[in-house]
Amino acid sequence: HLRYADIRLGEIILDLGCGGGIDTILAAQRTGPTGKVIALDFLPEMLDRTADAVREAGLSNVGLVEGEMEAIPCPDASVDLIISNGVINLSARKAMVMAECARVLRPGGRLCVSDLTVEQDDLPPEIATQPAAWAGCVAGALAEDGFLHKLERAGFEDAEVVERAPFSIDDCALYPLFSDQVIELMRTLIPVDQHARVAATVVVKAHLPEVDEMRSEASAVRSEAG
Repeated sequence: HLRYADIRLGEIILDLGCGGGIDTILAAQRTGPTGKVIALDFLPEMLDRTADAVREAGLSNVGLVEGEMEAIPCPDASVDLIISNGVINLSARKAMVMAECARVLRPGGRLCVSDLTVEQDDLPPEIATQPAAWAGCVAGALAEDGFLHKLERAGFEDAEVVERAPFSIDDCALYPLFSDQVIELMRTLIPVDQHARVAATVVVKAHLPEVDEMRSEASAVRSEAG
């Protein structure tokens, strides 16, 4: 997704769910020493991994923040760009995540994320309720239209999918979060002609209006989302 992020020198970037820190480092290198990347994760061990990677890369423009994406610990209108790699689908309160993204972005701020989308009717209930399928980003994923709609409802403009690729059961099997039992269940319950496309990986871009006119609507979304 960073290929589409159009990172500019001096920008303040928020990496939602920084994980091992790979995207954080790449973004920090591109925004340069006059910019900054805020690496957000709710797991201290992930922040430790990112800190190690940042030290190894010799970067001084990364800040580590422990917190949840449903309540981002950043001030209003303080970020130029939000990036994320396969994280938003893990939240059970996606409308809240997108409203929080709108809150912390400056007017005209941008969002560029990669994520999984899935048509929920394609997943049998026995799969959709599996904790491993949630942890592996499949069961909790939105349909593509739903993802774009939630972004627009939060106040984003021109939300679009700029890249799309199928995600197969074989792809799921590469992730240790999916046990052999869950993979076998997927092969058994999902029709064979859908095995190669149980989900889709997408890159989504959107931006806020140049003026602050949509923040009241984003606030309403946060209230509705609880």
